[in-house]
Amino acid sequence: MKVLSLFDGISCGMVALERAGIPVERYVAYEIEENAIKVSLNNYPQIEQKGDVFKAQYTEGEFDLLIGGSPCTYWSIARCPHTDHKRETTASGLGYDLFMQYVRALREVKPKFFLYENNESMSDAIKEEITKQLGVEPIMIDSADFSAQIRKRYYWTNIPVLLDYAPSSLVFNDICYLDEISLDKAKSFEKYKDTVRDNGIVVSWDTSGKGNYSQQNRARRGHVKMNTLPSSGGDKNNVYLMEGSCFFRNIHPIEAERLQTLPDNYTECIKSNIKRIELCGNGWTVGVIAHIFTYLKKEKEKQKEMELRIEPYTTPEQISFNYEELKEMLLQKASHYEAMVYTEDQIKDAKADRANLNHLKKALNDERIKREKEYMESFNVFKKQINEVISIIDKPCAVIDRQIKEFEEAQKEEKMRLIEDFWNSCELPAPIHLGQIMDQKWLNASVSMKSIQTEITARLEQIAKDLVVVENLPAYAFEAKEVYTSTLDLGKAVSEANRLREQAEKKAAWEAEQEKRRAEAEVAAIKSATTPDTPCTPYGAEHKHEEPKREWVRFQAFMTIEEAKSLGQYMRDHGIQYKSV
Repeated sequence: MKVLSLFDGISCGMVALERAGIPVERYVAYEIEENAIKVSLNNYPQIEQKGDVFKAQYTEGEFDLLIGGSPCTYWSIARCPHTDHKRETTASGLGYDLFMQYVRALREVKPKFFLYENNESMSDAIKEEITKQLGVEPIMIDSADFSAQIRKRYYWTNIPVLLDYAPSSLVFNDICYLDEISLDKAKSFEKYKDTVRDNGIVVSWDTSGKGNYSQQNRARRGHVKMNTLPSSGGDKNNVYLMEGSCFFRNIHPIEAERLQTLPDNYTECIKSNIKRIELCGNGWTVGVIAHIFTYLKKEKEKQKEMELRIEPYTTPEQISFNYEELKEMLLQKASHYEAMVYTEDQIKDAKADRANLNHLKKALNDERIKREKEYMESFNVFKKQINEVISIIDKPCAVIDRQIKEFEEAQKEEKMRLIEDFWNSCELPAPIHLGQIMDQKWLNASVSMKSIQTEITARLEQIAKDLVVVENLPAYAFEAKEVYTSTLDLGKAVSEANRLREQAEKKAAWEAEQEKRRAEAEVAAIKSATTPDTPCTPYGAEHKHEEPKREWVRFQAFMTIEEAKSLGQYMRDHGIQYKSV
């Protein structure tokens, strides 16, 4: 097995391969932590240490297996919120950049098998992005099933692993290295005994006076499993000593090794106990990885059973003949024949020359066909046998493909039912339907229901906010709401309200202008009808006082009966004659 290990740490992967009984032909490691490299080479001097993954070229050749787990400290929920680098919850930042180096290796090296590990407490967004990049669903395994330590981790792998193991019943007392009552290693929380909390598993005390009860101020009893080994050293895994006392101690490096199911003294080349525990905390639980690798071994054996093995054979030697001699002779004759012009007397010779050339051509072609048949005879047998085997493979593949497709369709239908159930349980801010916000990627197995519910909830909240904006528009809110509920596009809804408002303003202006013109035309018509023509006075004529000349004027008036009576009385009073028209 040729192995490429990224973020190799103390080479727990190598220990797991050995434990699974898989021979390792070559193991290339990328790691930059000096103490981790020291431990690795102390146990496996044959490992090829290459350094920084960001500088890797991956030109070391082909590999059967790619393994690695980029640092989980960037994604873990246990990351301290007061550090300079906050916990990353989206697919960005240094943690994601480190992971993408693993993806780069996977794409460039193209190994037959791969295994990627990381913390179970990562955000759903990061988990889904890893699944998308690696193309496989994660499996969650708790190290408590293989050791005396609680340690939940996700594993992405194309190794067909079954979780068919019997969970381990190991507790801390089973792997204890120091005597439980060795008080020479003990510390006391006597000073803080008034703050002690005890739930029967963990004893904790508060040194801050603020009720923090931080992790280093806790001690677990030995009859339970130890909490996860941290990557920050040995002051956060404490053992409670002697019931009723205020004594506790830190775990020993050998106990840390045992919690990770490593061999005793695996890290002994490092002098600092805290550093040894830190190195173990940054490593893998070997028992878990070995379990996964047992299926790698089975898969390799299965592939070997169905492996195409070509028996040694002799490639036919190149056929030799008087190639150069014939070529030279024919080139000369070709030049001769191309320049020759046959006369009527030489037609017989021309036919003879043509017959000779055709005879040679036939002899050459017949020999080629004969040799080709001899050469292809064994290949055609091989080809027929290969095609026969392929046709046998195609039949179960078709059956498997159909069942996989049916299974995946059933999964999608069930996922859709769960999505619809959640949708129906939501309080909708408007008469909208699920199809308006449905994203087909939600049906992918890699997308969790939790993230879908979060996305739907956020979308409905945004829709409710948009509707508040629409309903408070100064005009045409109803029409805008109709547009919004059909499109869920706030911009389109507001644009429609603005369009209707502008259209109404233009219509009102046009109608006002039309009304103004009609009024002016009516006034002009009345004035024209009631004003008699006045003849021009000739230039130089004398002006004499004359009585106004009366004429019959025809007009109609739009009035009430009372107004008509008043008008008639006015004309009678002024001696104006009138008659009906």
